[in-house]
Amino acid sequence: MNIVYSSDDNYARHLATSMTSLMDNNREEPEIHIWVFNVGLSEDNIRKLTQVVESFGRTIHVVDFSDIRERFPSDRIPLTTTITIETYTRIFIPDALPETEHRAMWIDGDTAVFGNIHDMYYCDMGDNAVAAVVDQPNFGLAVSKQDAGYTDGPYFAAGMFIANLDVWRREKVTDQLLSYFVEREGELLFMDQAIMNHVLQGRIYKLPFRCHVITPAYFLTYRQMCDRWGEPFYSKKEFVQGKRHPLIVHYAVFRPWKRWCLHPMKRYFRRYQKKTPYKDVPLEQEPLLPIIRKVVNTVLYRLHLKK
Repeated sequence: MNIVYSSDDNYARHLATSMTSLMDNNREEPEIHIWVFNVGLSEDNIRKLTQVVESFGRTIHVVDFSDIRERFPSDRIPLTTTITIETYTRIFIPDALPETEHRAMWIDGDTAVFGNIHDMYYCDMGDNAVAAVVDQPNFGLAVSKQDAGYTDGPYFAAGMFIANLDVWRREKVTDQLLSYFVEREGELLFMDQAIMNHVLQGRIYKLPFRCHVITPAYFLTYRQMCDRWGEPFYSKKEFVQGKRHPLIVHYAVFRPWKRWCLHPMKRYFRRYQKKTPYKDVPLEQEPLLPIIRKVVNTVLYRLHLKK
């Protein structure tokens, strides 16, 4: 089993937390290889991440991605506070892993794993390029779908997916992604996710909802999710059960390492951080205004007063 993360020093402790939750809940898995794409990790953080992985008897591979910008045929790489340069390393997974490896799971560092991922990882995706969960509607999703040239099939969330490396290599998917990146000149919202959905359209195997539950699912009703998506993306039963018994939770927007985090699953993430070398790092303080805005927006969404 190959699990791929990417990080710099800013996310190292969150990565350690995610990895700890994953390995703790998958102790019966015969073999787990953790791949960390290094985009600016210090030696001290590499040592701590290695300590975490080896404490579970697993293997870590640190891959140098300091040349990530040079790998792109264009200097225009759109970045935001949430879409950092590390995000784009997932495009190069087939190049970074040995050709003897046929499958790999990418997972963002701001996640926690709640259960055994064996069945999900080894799902029968056939000749599809990736297996992933349909994205959970948020601001900008419709724009991103339109910009990506999306027409049919699930529009997936790229924060966690399983890559069929044989297909990626055979069809030169990385080259296709880079080509579309240049074509759109970095103008797309959620750039990397948009180009992956465009290039892989019709080649995405739909995973169950609980495999990747993103923050909006905990703050929007099922009806709101369907209205914003434009069609039922999962059944109501799967939506409700997925929130109650998630396999992977992605802490987008509401960060559990911040003191006034509103995410209902924050305690789980914080509990696992206490099991890492970063256990004594205090919760981050957040300016009052952003907190107020998040509370107000959450209330408006729940009252159907904001879309």
